[in-house]
Amino acid sequence: MNHKNINKKESDSSMSLDEDINQVDAEGNTKLMNLCRISKYNSEYKNIKDLMNRNCNLNAQDKKGRTALMLLVRYHERGNDSSIERYLISEFDTILLFLENENCDLSIKENYNGFSILMIFIIIFGRIIKSIEFFDLFFKRKDFDLNLTDDEGRTILFHIAMSLLSTETSCDLISYLIKDGRLKINHQSSNGSTGLMEFCSRRKFKELKLLLGVNKCNLNLKDKNGYDILNHTLAMSVSGTIVSGKVVPKPGYEELSMILIKDERCDLNSKDHTGTSIFMSACKMIVNKSIIKAMLDSGRLLIEEEFVYPNYDHVIIDHFSKKRNKTGVLLISIKKISNHRQNPLNILPNELIHLILSYSYPLVPQTKYCLN
Repeated sequence: MNHKNINKKESDSSMSLDEDINQVDAEGNTKLMNLCRISKYNSEYKNIKDLMNRNCNLNAQDKKGRTALMLLVRYHERGNDSSIERYLISEFDTILLFLENENCDLSIKENYNGFSILMIFIIIFGRIIKSIEFFDLFFKRKDFDLNLTDDEGRTILFHIAMSLLSTETSCDLISYLIKDGRLKINHQSSNGSTGLMEFCSRRKFKELKLLLGVNKCNLNLKDKNGYDILNHTLAMSVSGTIVSGKVVPKPGYEELSMILIKDERCDLNSKDHTGTSIFMSACKMIVNKSIIKAMLDSGRLLIEEEFVYPNYDHVIIDHFSKKRNKTGVLLISIKKISNHRQNPLNILPNELIHLILSYSYPLVPQTKYCLN
């Protein structure tokens, strides 16, 4: 290659594209990609910077849809924490060359999973990043889209929930994103789940509470099974480890259930895809008595007269009523009778029955859900 021509192009204010430096090999890699593959501890910084100065294509993708920056970041993805940290520190200046270059398209996604470069950063470097200043490199770009989704429809909020970021860093990052205002916190993935549900399933309660503090946070969005955030929380509150023959609930979920129940934004009469209300689900799961009491104390419950469930030969509903001319409470004990041995009799404990009987609720007209 003629170095005089190169110097001439570098001095030319209207720098044209150098076809040689953007030539693609049989694997779909450009010279810039190959340099990023072999770069270790800033060894190729000068060569990469030289290619950038010569107006190389920063956004070319290999056969896997990965750009040069993605290849540079993924170099050490399988190392241990200390080696990944050393690599990030040593290659930081090189990474900065890309992020500060306005020609570098940060919205490009990989072919396999649809991950953007920010998602890849969080996946690989999440457990070693201690400050959100690192993410400012992305957020200060005016053209950066915070609501990019991967192939499963998950935004960066989901990836924060799934990441190994420390609680402090994760909370700082969410607070920043909430203040920024561009992030759609009610976005639903391809299976209908929300960021709230993702944080809930991973017991990241501090981050979840930050999202609940946003007025526009929707607590009643449902996944494909018709379950909202309260459904998920109640289910987690009755799951746990078995100790001495008893199930010990996972800590934090009962407290979260109470917070959601007391939040007037939460629809306590929501139903899942079978027509089962949250209250009925709570009774069937035999959740903590205090949770049932909190739902009854809310004054927002509607108790319907009858439900017809699928896949059962018969449903017997015991009707209980209050005396002294007070309105009745129905649907207290549900007995599921089936020819299947796997569907044994399911009766509410007496303590729950007596608790519910101590309340008086207006009768809601009978509604049947006949499902096949």
